[in-house]
Amino acid sequence: MLLDEGDGLLGTLLTTTTSFVNHELGTLYGADVDDLVPGEWGQKALGSNRPGILTRAAFATAHSYPHASSPIHRGHFIIEGLLCQKLVIPPVDIGELPEVPQGTIKDRLAQHRVDPVCGSCHDRLDPLGLAFEHYDGIGGWRDLYENELAVDASGALESPALAFTDATEMIAQMSDHETITFCYAKQWFRYAAGRGDLPQDKCSIKSVQSAFKQNGGNIIGLIHAIAQSDSFRYRWDSQLEAGDE
Repeated sequence: MLLDEGDGLLGTLLTTTTSFVNHELGTLYGADVDDLVPGEWGQKALGSNRPGILTRAAFATAHSYPHASSPIHRGHFIIEGLLCQKLVIPPVDIGELPEVPQGTIKDRLAQHRVDPVCGSCHDRLDPLGLAFEHYDGIGGWRDLYENELAVDASGALESPALAFTDATEMIAQMSDHETITFCYAKQWFRYAAGRGDLPQDKCSIKSVQSAFKQNGGNIIGLIHAIAQSDSFRYRWDSQLEAGDE
């Protein structure tokens, strides 16, 4: 989605089922690419199981292992990247996931969560990451694992309140959720500022988030709001920050 050609909305970025593909990528998505010649790119409908950027090959591959998908890495991105929730990594060696003969990665993670030290993070991580298990390590669709067991991508989360059967349902619930809207605005602010947000940015971030919500999640409007914020336009006096007036 090009901001100056599409509607420029966060909701569309998360839910659109069309994308530009070449023959190889379109084939991976199961799109009709018979009219594309080698090397040509075209905009194609991908189907209802490919909503938004989170179901595309780029996201799936970047948050996978070289040999397999990774619910942990995918869930971690959603937690910190789209919900702006911080995970505290236990200061101990948690080791490998337990083996579950004739089980799936969902079974292994469920066994892993039995340990309270692991469960404190995985109770939030696992449902979000497992929602994407229909997409393999490079984003290809699958209903079965290599051991012929069925993929179960259902899950639920307490905060924000989500309950879904797969990533398509989860994304639909997240696409207009205030938590996602506010976090997305904060991430843009951090990118524009070239740093993490500071306590003195609180008012600027709130104004940016409010503007983004009011304009319906328009990303171009978000960029304008950031550029007009005090934290973007002015630099803090380090001496005043330190109390050295």
